[in-house]
Amino acid sequence: MDQSSYKDAVTTRGIKYHYYFSPPKDSKPILLFLHGFPSTSWDWRHIVPFFKERGYGVIVPDMLGYGGTDKPTDPQQYKLSLIAKDLVDILDAEKVEKVISVSHDWGSMAASRLANFYPERVLAFAFFNVPYGPPNPMTAEQRNEHFSKLAGYERFGYWFFMASPGADKLIEEKWDSFRSLYLPVNPIWWKEYLNPSGGVKAWLDANRIEPLPSYITEEVSRLTSYIIPLVDRVRVQEINHHRDILLKGGLAGPVCWYRVLVEGITPEDDKSKATSLLCYDSLRLLMISIFSCPAGEHQGEAARVLRRRDEGLRLSRRAERGVTRANLSWTEDGKGVRRGPLGDLLAREGGEQGLVGVDRKSILVIQRFIARVA
Repeated sequence: MDQSSYKDAVTTRGIKYHYYFSPPKDSKPILLFLHGFPSTSWDWRHIVPFFKERGYGVIVPDMLGYGGTDKPTDPQQYKLSLIAKDLVDILDAEKVEKVISVSHDWGSMAASRLANFYPERVLAFAFFNVPYGPPNPMTAEQRNEHFSKLAGYERFGYWFFMASPGADKLIEEKWDSFRSLYLPVNPIWWKEYLNPSGGVKAWLDANRIEPLPSYITEEVSRLTSYIIPLVDRVRVQEINHHRDILLKGGLAGPVCWYRVLVEGITPEDDKSKATSLLCYDSLRLLMISIFSCPAGEHQGEAARVLRRRDEGLRLSRRAERGVTRANLSWTEDGKGVRRGPLGDLLAREGGEQGLVGVDRKSILVIQRFIARVA
C-alpha cells in the first residue's frame, strides 16, 4: 500500500485518524476495510490492490489506538458509538456518501455500530470471524459465562488479561511469545491457553516461544514470486514489519478495546441504541467464519479431532450445511443477497484475514458478494 495514498483527518471529537484512501473509477462503490486486534491497516495490503485494480474505491483506516491514528489511553474514548461516528467523519472528509463495509475481529464490532447508528451510510456488510454484534447490555463476565456454557469450556478468559493493568507492557516485552500464541503452530493452544482465565499470562510468564507456523509460509509462497529457499526470509520480514508497526506506539491504546468491555463501558454504551441490525431490511450481509483458530484449517487430523471432541464446534459444523446453501444463493442465482433471519445470512467459504492477509478464496467470495450488492 503506497504511503503517498495515506491521509489524516480530525474527527468532530478531535481524534486524528490515519487512513489509506484510493478513489473509485467510474461508478464503482467504495470499500471500507476495518481491522481488529492486533493489526493495522497494513494487514489489508494483499486485499487492497485486488479491488483497487478493479476500479473500486478503498478506505482503510488505522483504527483508534493503532498505527498512525491517535492512541488515547482512556477506555471511555473507545466506546463503539464514538468510533462509529469517527468512521462517518472520515467518510464525510472524503465526501463519500455510502460504502461497503468489510471488517475483521474488533473491526466487526465497529461495523456493527455503523449498522445501528448510521445504516444509511452503508450499502452492505461483510464480517470476517466476528459476526454482527447487536447492542448487548450483558457484562463481560456474563458474556464469558454464556458462551462458555454453549462451548463446554471457557471461551473469553483472555479478555480479562488484556484489560488488566500492565498487560500491554507484558505483551510488548514478550512479543515473540505472544505471537507464538495468537499465531499458533497447534490450534489446541488456544483452547488450553488463550481461552481460559490466566492462560495467556501463564504462557507469557513462561516466555514460551514457538516456531513460525507453516501456514504463514504457505501464504507467502502463494503471494510472492520468491523461490522456496527465500520463503523463510520473507515470512520473517513480514512478522518483523508487523511487530514494528504495531509496537511503535505501544499497546496501551489497543488493549483499551478490551478494557471498554471488561470495565462495563460497552454495556452502558449499548443501552443508548437498543436496536438490532435485523430491523434494517435494506441492508445486505455476508458473514465468513472459520474454525476458532487460524491454524485449524492447516492442521489436518488434529483440527478434525478437536472439532469432533468439542460440543460447541459440533454445533457450528451442523449449522454449516444450511448457511453454505445461503451463501450459494448470493453467488450463483444472480438475484442479490438473501435477507432474513440472521442464521440464514451466515456464510462459510473459508479463509481469514491474518498476518499475511486474506487468502485468495476469501477475496473471491468478497468480490462476488460486492458484485451482487453494488
